[in-house]
Amino acid sequence: MGDMVEADAPQPVELGHMMFGEGGPRCPCGYHGRVEAFSSLPALAGLLGLPEPELLDSGDAWAATIPVSSSVRQELRRRLYRLGLATGNTLNVKPCRGVVVSGWPSLFGAEHRKALIGGVDACLLGGRKRPQVSLAFVPPSNGNDPRPALAFAAFCLACRDGMPVEATEAA
Repeated sequence: MGDMVEADAPQPVELGHMMFGEGGPRCPCGYHGRVEAFSSLPALAGLLGLPEPELLDSGDAWAATIPVSSSVRQELRRRLYRLGLATGNTLNVKPCRGVVVSGWPSLFGAEHRKALIGGVDACLLGGRKRPQVSLAFVPPSNGNDPRPALAFAAFCLACRDGMPVEATEAA
């Protein structure tokens, strides 16, 4: 008998290859206009005019130590808004109660986070409003970006008393 998955069981979603539109920067997969081409760490390094290893070497402090012009800050907010739109549109077809944002988008303060949240809320069916969705920002671990988000998700699961007794472990 094959594995069974509950219909409402949380399933991860990968947004990186969703299309933002025609044109735009080239994605590592070869296409143009994908989320990853606009919002990945290599895309951020390109926007800042830095080699990616230099950005990685600066750690999480880069947002406070690397000078960023107002035009680059505006472009960062635009990219965060578009990332929010991608997230909100994903929530339209794959509803869930919570979204964890890590990586470079979590390093900024309220002004930049507001752009991402605005994108989520501007999507066609209402983003966080339908159903109520919590949005958490957790600090990144550059080079290991999924780890903080996964640790936060595990913490949230533990706070909800873990998995139901009926659940079985994956083989």
